[in-house]
Amino acid sequence: MMPQHTLNKYGSGTRVGHKPHLAIKNSAFFSFALLILLCVSVFFRYFLASPPFSFDYQGYVLIIESLGRLDFIQILDSNLIFPYTISAGVVPVEVGFTLLVKLFSLPGFRPETIYAILASISVALRLYVMRSLKVPFFFIILLNLVFITIFESNALRLGLASSLLLLGLYQLSILRNVRGLLLISASFLFHLQVAFFAVPFVFFYLTARWLLASKIRLLIVAFFFVSGISLFLVQFMSLLSNDKIQEYVERGASGSAGISLTSLIGLLLFILIGFSFRHKELFTNQGKFFAVVFASCVPSLVLLISLTDIAVIGDRAWQLAFLVICTFFFLNWVSVSRRKILLLFLYLLTFVIFVNVLIRYPLSNFFSPPFPEISHNISNNF
Repeated sequence: MMPQHTLNKYGSGTRVGHKPHLAIKNSAFFSFALLILLCVSVFFRYFLASPPFSFDYQGYVLIIESLGRLDFIQILDSNLIFPYTISAGVVPVEVGFTLLVKLFSLPGFRPETIYAILASISVALRLYVMRSLKVPFFFIILLNLVFITIFESNALRLGLASSLLLLGLYQLSILRNVRGLLLISASFLFHLQVAFFAVPFVFFYLTARWLLASKIRLLIVAFFFVSGISLFLVQFMSLLSNDKIQEYVERGASGSAGISLTSLIGLLLFILIGFSFRHKELFTNQGKFFAVVFASCVPSLVLLISLTDIAVIGDRAWQLAFLVICTFFFLNWVSVSRRKILLLFLYLLTFVIFVNVLIRYPLSNFFSPPFPEISHNISNNF
């Protein structure tokens, strides 16, 4: 029997019994399969890596090797200065990362293999959240080109912490509050720098109903919150005794912080996002949640621009905030028509960062070729 056709009111024909949702399912399956392939590729790329692979790759291999020699009593007792585990010859490392390394060292995996496993886990969690939030597929690929280079290749602990943070935020966005808060808390055990986003987020999340009732109130609180964080970091960071923070202080200024093309586009994007909110949208679940995410990212942008004397902290805080804002940007918080100009600036900012970390100043050889290789005369930061 031949398929029958009907005409809709616009004169276009459709086959009776045709199921367009099958095409959608096939497309979703195809994109899911590509993401799985990407995770597997990430594992084997790191598994087969050899120095010089990135600025911090060899340092992390040494850390993993050193942590793997500790037993659980040392990790949780004698070598623990919470939240750090102290191991000979390497910087203090957060206890969550240490326990995960120890878990994978029990079967006797080489440090390089453990690195590959942890990097794959980090990427897989990030991809899961992005797909769950319906981030466009091409944008997922572009973002992960950037963040595999920044995080998994050069800041593995922050990569894992950021992925746990994203997963926790996603759980909160679908009203699984206990699970979400537990995951956000767990992210602190992998890298304390998530605090630059998580502390403002928890504050704004818990006070959202009160703050969003008045734009003036929101602006005043946000101003004092941002000013307080910036003042603390600028004035008192050098007085803290944490070894890792002292290392950041000693590194000092860098071209990555301050006024730059990245910070200017980021500032313009944030201003446009701020003006795009409508009062009624702030009281929908997704609108309120994105408003909280957005407000929590503002301090990191301020740190990127203002924290020029301790550039690495402002830079890392901004990288994490940018990942979060990109991931949750596609929530239903703004109409499609008002989203277009914002998307233009978001894509432009992503492209600028992409060019910086993969072409102008390559940070790893993960995507080389076709992208340029890093210098062979590099020293790790450990």
